[in-house]
Amino acid sequence: GNDTVLHSAVLGGDFEIVKLLLERTCIDPTEKNQNGDTLLHLAVQKSNIELVKLLLERTTIDPATKNK
Repeated sequence: GNDTVLHSAVLGGDFEIVKLLLERTCIDPTEKNQNGDTLLHLAVQKSNIELVKLLLERTTIDPATKNK
């Protein structure tokens, strides 16, 4: 697949790694994976409220973005 390191960290629910990657990498947090999912989609699918809040606060992900 084409998951970024950030996608993998969100899927794994690793809050600290996601936070670190958002602060220190040039990975585009709005990039979608092969299923058309953003980081926010994945956090919601995993019911990870902490990550949802972090992503809404720290990224430019549009919550209205649709996946496939």
